[in-house]
Amino acid sequence: MKISFLSLSLAILMGFSSAAGAQTSCGIQHSGPGVFICYPTGSGGPSGAAVPELFHVSAQANAPEGAATRHYSVFLDNQLLYDNRLATPIQRLSIEVNVRSPFHSGAHTLRVAVAEIGTAEVKNLQLHPWANAGFCEPLAIVQSVGACFSSLKAPLNWSAEPRMPTSLKDPIAGYLSYLEPYRRNLKSLEADVADAVALDSQGNLYVALHLIAGLELRKYTPNRSIVYDSVVQTCGGGFLAISGLAVDTAGHAWMAGNTTACLSGTTGAWKPRVGNTSDPHGFVLLLDTSKATSTAPIYVTYLADVDNEISGIRVDAEGNAYVTGRTSSVEFPHKAVLPANSAAPGKGGRMSFVSVLDRSGSSLRWSTLLQDVDFPALALDGTNSVYLAGETGGHSDALLVQLESDGGKLSNVTRLGPGAARAISVSAHGAWVVVERESQSLALVPEPCAKRKITASPLPQDEDSAGAEISTRLALDAFASQFSACRP
Repeated sequence: MKISFLSLSLAILMGFSSAAGAQTSCGIQHSGPGVFICYPTGSGGPSGAAVPELFHVSAQANAPEGAATRHYSVFLDNQLLYDNRLATPIQRLSIEVNVRSPFHSGAHTLRVAVAEIGTAEVKNLQLHPWANAGFCEPLAIVQSVGACFSSLKAPLNWSAEPRMPTSLKDPIAGYLSYLEPYRRNLKSLEADVADAVALDSQGNLYVALHLIAGLELRKYTPNRSIVYDSVVQTCGGGFLAISGLAVDTAGHAWMAGNTTACLSGTTGAWKPRVGNTSDPHGFVLLLDTSKATSTAPIYVTYLADVDNEISGIRVDAEGNAYVTGRTSSVEFPHKAVLPANSAAPGKGGRMSFVSVLDRSGSSLRWSTLLQDVDFPALALDGTNSVYLAGETGGHSDALLVQLESDGGKLSNVTRLGPGAARAISVSAHGAWVVVERESQSLALVPEPCAKRKITASPLPQDEDSAGAEISTRLALDAFASQFSACRP
C-alpha cells in the first residue's frame, strides 16, 4: 500500500482561509450513490476554493445497493496525497483528512477516488503558502502562570523520608520532593540492575530486571517484603532489555521491552513469533501478581514482524496497553501516518509509532506512525487521549504532541524549545501536561496550544545516583497527580 507521509489524517482545521468556508464535515448528507466532495468547494460554487498548502478535505462516498468499498485516494493534479485501504468493506464512507500539497501556489485540481464507487473533482483550487511553523505557537512565547500543589504526599509509603510540606510554590522543589527520595529508595533495592519500576495505588513497588537468559518481575509491599517474583525465560540467546513497566490496581503488570533473543509467544497472541530475530523487536507481556503462584504470563507477544523498538508503555482502565517507540519500516502495522514535525515534514529518517494492544494481547486496537520525530515517552488522560514527548528528527526541538483516542487525529503539536523531552505525565484531571526536558528543565503546559505555561529552572543532576533514570517517570507521575495551576 502506497501512503504519502505528507498526509495528515485528522479532522480539525488549522488556520484555513475564511474564504474557503471552513467546515470539517459534509453539511448535506447525500443519499444517492456516488462520491461527493464537501470541502473545499469555495463559497461561490463547486470550484475556486482558496486554501493553504496544508488543507482539509471532507468527502462522502455511497456505494450502490449490494456493493462496498475498502480503498480511497486523494490526488492533486494526479499526484497522490493520501491513500487508505480499510480492513473492512463499507457501504457508506465519510472521509475527513488533512493533506499537504506539493504545490505552494497556483490553481490545481483536487480529485477523490473511491474504489467500486467512482470519483469527484474540484477544479481551480487556489493554493497559498501556510506561514505557521507548527500547529501551536512555540511554548516560549506564551504567558507564564504560577504553580500550586495540593496536599503533597510522601513519595513512597515505605520511605524513611519525612512527609512533604502541604504547599510548594516552586515547581522544581515540588518535583524534587518526589525525585530524590525515589532515587535513594531504589538504590537500596535493585536499581543497579533494574530496567524499569512502577508503583500501584496501594504503595506496592514493582521492579523489572533483565537476566542473562530471561527477565524477572518482583513486587514489594510497603514494608519492603517481596510478595511476588516471576522469571520468564528466553528460548534463545541474544540481546534483551526492558523499556517500560505499567501496573493497575488489581495487581496486573505489563512489561515492554526489546530483544534479539527468542521469546515464546502465547497461544492466540497478536504476534507470537517473528521471522528475523537478528533485528531488534519490541515485545509486551502481562503478568498477574495478585497471586504468588501465578508466575506464567497471561500473554507474551511481539509487536511487529519488522524491526521496531519500544521505549514506553501505559495502560488504560480497560487493560489496553499503549506503547510508543521507533521503527524504520513503513510495513510496521498502522492505519494512519501523521507528519508531527510540521517544520520539515517527511524529510527526516526517524519514524515513531503508537500502538494499542487489546486487554487479551490478541490484536491491535489501533496503530499510528508519526514521521520525522522520536517519541520515547507517552501518557494518557481520562479520555485515553495520548500525549507524546520527544524531539524532532533533526534534534532541533523538544516536542509535545497530542493524539485523539483512536490515533487518527493529531490534535496538537507544541514545540518546547531546544533539546529533547524524555518523560511526560498528565495531571489528575488531565488539565496540565508535565514534561521533563533533556536540557534539565521542567515544562508544565495546560491544554497543549493554550496560551499559558510554566517553565522551571534547571534540574540538579546526580550522575552517580543509582536509579536516577528509571525513577524519573515514577516521580513525575506522583508530582503531576498533585499539581494544579494558581490563578495569576
